[in-house]
Amino acid sequence: MLLTTLTTILQDAEISDVHIEEGEPLWYRRVSDMHRSDGDPVTREAIEQFMADVGLGDAKQLIGEMDKNGGDRDFATKVGPYSVRGNILFQNGRKLGVVLRKLAQEIPTAESLNLPAKFIELLVQSKGLLLVTGPTGSGKTTTLGAGIDYLNKNKRLKIITVEDPIEYRHRHKSSKVDQREVGRHKDADTFDKAVRAALREDPDVIMIGELRDRVTVDAALRAANTGHLVLATLHTNSAQLTIERFTSFFAAEEKGYVQQTLASVLLGVLSQVLVPVNPDSGKTGRALCYELLVNTPASRSVIKEGKPAQLFNIMETGSGDGHVLLNRNLLERARKGDISVDDARYFSYDPDAFDKELVGAY
Repeated sequence: MLLTTLTTILQDAEISDVHIEEGEPLWYRRVSDMHRSDGDPVTREAIEQFMADVGLGDAKQLIGEMDKNGGDRDFATKVGPYSVRGNILFQNGRKLGVVLRKLAQEIPTAESLNLPAKFIELLVQSKGLLLVTGPTGSGKTTTLGAGIDYLNKNKRLKIITVEDPIEYRHRHKSSKVDQREVGRHKDADTFDKAVRAALREDPDVIMIGELRDRVTVDAALRAANTGHLVLATLHTNSAQLTIERFTSFFAAEEKGYVQQTLASVLLGVLSQVLVPVNPDSGKTGRALCYELLVNTPASRSVIKEGKPAQLFNIMETGSGDGHVLLNRNLLERARKGDISVDDARYFSYDPDAFDKELVGAY
């Protein structure tokens, strides 16, 4: 039974993802490497039964809707005791597939993730826009989950999250946390509609799982500009690219307004990667490494002027303001032995600059 097999695989603490494809044995990711299991090829019937077993409803009906409308489907569920995020898709000649990402069994704390203290300072501001960015699988949702949990425990707020799917369920603590799941037959049809509705629901904080399109970006900007704290994610790997990506959603005639508004409301950008822990350290898992842009007056000026390429120089000379460049953070973690130099270089978005800094670091 596929559900039983998956539950057994997920018992391995170092396995983060499992890939299911009809006609193929299971594949899984341990730390950062892909491995093929020794099991038999998975049948479509087994995948459909798995979908039914984890509460996704009538598998044939769902697959029929995917056939008719195209695309894929995201979901969050339990596989045995393990919380997972999943995606159902067609691939490799209309073969049915499912990709599962194992989630932390409990909401991690900001301390356990080694989030920078400056990020927490920005998180507790009463209003503004705080962005968490990085490639797929870099832990953005986990960071936001830890951030919401920190506010939930330490502040008395009304927090609304807009997610697709909901990955971490937050219980009311010192704050009231209302979570809305986006999707057909769910709490809201679209991200932008949910964000606009949230503004009428007495929020202090709005968390947006992903800024996917212009209308959602615009809704986030307006929410931050009307005195709310907005937390959101983008698929970008540096502070500079985040600002460029944010403004790229808008037409040329809108960019001046967007740059001015973003410069006014932005608190900071945390761009993160997850790097395999150095096996020589005696530990396992992945280490959070990051770049942090703080919206200082100098940062605000270049964002307003539409010159994000100048952010690198501001961050390079502004560590006293809380700025952290990714290469510097990677080198620091490598110097401590937390990660290997080779892995640090691999996860750098500028490996040539990394090598130059490496010469002076050792």
